[in-house]
Amino acid sequence: MSKEATLFTPGSIIAGRVPVTGNVDTYMTAFHSAAAALDDERVQLIAVRHKDSVYYLAAPAVDFASVGTPAATPLAQALPGWDEHAGPGYYWTTLRGGLVAVVQVREDGDISVFTGLRVDAERFAGRDSRQYTPNSAAQWMSVTREAQRSVRKLARRVGLVSFIAGAAMLVATVVGAGVAVKKSTAHENAAGLYRESVTQAAGMLGSEGNPNVVWRNFVNFAHAVIERQGRAMKYADDGKGHVGYEVMLPVWTKDFTPFDGATRKDEGSMYLTLTKGDLK
Repeated sequence: MSKEATLFTPGSIIAGRVPVTGNVDTYMTAFHSAAAALDDERVQLIAVRHKDSVYYLAAPAVDFASVGTPAATPLAQALPGWDEHAGPGYYWTTLRGGLVAVVQVREDGDISVFTGLRVDAERFAGRDSRQYTPNSAAQWMSVTREAQRSVRKLARRVGLVSFIAGAAMLVATVVGAGVAVKKSTAHENAAGLYRESVTQAAGMLGSEGNPNVVWRNFVNFAHAVIERQGRAMKYADDGKGHVGYEVMLPVWTKDFTPFDGATRKDEGSMYLTLTKGDLK
């Protein structure tokens, strides 16, 4: 926790556990579960993976509006896998207004939280001897920031693939104060240039007046994905008006306008996948 962080645990806090297998994004996994539970796409999170589960604490972002940024809570220590986690039991902290929050971690790994009056919380915790009051705190994470990081991280693995056989790979890269499109027949060189430029592209989502079409297409695409708390899996632009992509979006997404022409490839309980173009 940074020295500037404000200790804050909202009364709307929830705790959750998501069983997972393989390589998954911890915070995006937690986000999809928390957003569904809270019926709100704008949430603050603390999450960690432990063995075959992602554990998280979450609350609506609106409840942090009157709190200094960043905010932190000691209840992160209740999450299995977190530093200083003491095992199954009850983890306590005081809320504003004289209320308390208690996170229960059971022997089987299930997790739940109670908020309310202390007398009721004591009934919730019962006579269990494993009662903890964590001292160190961890910062809440804005999911909007995490989504931006996810897009940047995944975009680094994206190769700009030509839609026309034999055509050169086109890569957007920063040149001085402007932007140029470079051609390269070597995949390694193109991928390297793209990795160097994509972080700056995602970081300039609010910029205007950029004359380069490839750059502008990517910035608009990344902005649309981030706004919808989605995840970019693939992206390709041949510089001739042919743009392709694969993107995961929450199932509750309503506005698909930026993805007109895309095909719904797959749909799970928490997300759907849209694809466009002939991606290799």
